[in-house]
Amino acid sequence: MKTIYIFLSFFIGCAWASEDHREHDAHVHGHAEMTLALSGKELELELNSPAMNLVGFEYQPQSNDDRKKVKDAVTFLNRPVNWIELDPAADCSAEKAHTQSPLIAKESHATDTHEHEHEHEANHEQHSDFLINVHYRCSNPDKITSVNLKGLFQQFPALQEIDTQWLTERRQSASELDAKHPVIRLQ
Repeated sequence: MKTIYIFLSFFIGCAWASEDHREHDAHVHGHAEMTLALSGKELELELNSPAMNLVGFEYQPQSNDDRKKVKDAVTFLNRPVNWIELDPAADCSAEKAHTQSPLIAKESHATDTHEHEHEHEANHEQHSDFLINVHYRCSNPDKITSVNLKGLFQQFPALQEIDTQWLTERRQSASELDAKHPVIRLQ
């Protein structure tokens, strides 16, 4: 597992240094960034998206409806079979999926109406992201020719585009995915 982290760290450094790297604002609604690394039998994906794309807001959940949206998004994202489709011949199984966001960790429980209004206004100005890590172990990693993310675009229509950077032991590249083109071609 250490190998894949070294591999991924090297790849990210090279990708940022590349002349072809397209500069984006760190936080753009409708857009997300994903890195993917395949090393040996390990496949690691990391998706970083503004919360707006996944739950429709970026403030701390204020209502039961807000909390339900966050919970539903986390439940969906923590089940990679919902949104990541790999070649069945590769025989991959998700060993770990973890979603992080400040919206998950904290919830406002203000009781004073005036205090609640100020928190709500202040929270609308902040930017919150979701960071999703998925780790697979694959019996036949050479059989992975593509990674299909159509389930992600179907579940979260506010997500318009994903800038991807990926690396295998044979190749590295970058691509831009959207609902009409949700597939990363690794070969």
